[in-house]
Amino acid sequence: MKRNIVVNMGEWAVGAKEGILESGAVGSCVVIVLYDPSSSSGGMAHAMLPSRTNLLFSKEGGIDFRGKFADEAVSALVQAMEKLRIKKENLRATLAGGAQMFALFGRGEEHIGFQNVSAARRRLSELGIPIESSDTGGHVGRGVRLDLSTGKVSIRKAVEE
Repeated sequence: MKRNIVVNMGEWAVGAKEGILESGAVGSCVVIVLYDPSSSSGGMAHAMLPSRTNLLFSKEGGIDFRGKFADEAVSALVQAMEKLRIKKENLRATLAGGAQMFALFGRGEEHIGFQNVSAARRRLSELGIPIESSDTGGHVGRGVRLDLSTGKVSIRKAVEE
């Protein structure tokens, strides 16, 4: 029986062989999916900010805030997968989200959705992880599912633009 794990905003999770990783609703956040087809292992992060720029998000108190930041979420997923003996060279990425949900919060490259996707892309590039597919930008929310047994990533839009 496949187990579903919901990855909510600011969270990340990894798994192997079977199960479903699925995001909560994604607007301007970015969902980062990493998958290794050779081991049927994958991970998902639901990041809400591009990078850690606010000292309120320290690691004090043992709370892991890495899932909140796109750049750190990529690194957290890679580190967790390497602990499962998955080689970084085998990983492939999918990105979803980064929508401009409200014009009030910036336009073009100023809006947080664009910045989130850019930060994830930049970190993946630094680590040499190719992005196989993406569904980013626009003005609608999304939901993302990763089937660990097949590697299939399903992205559903809340409404068509």
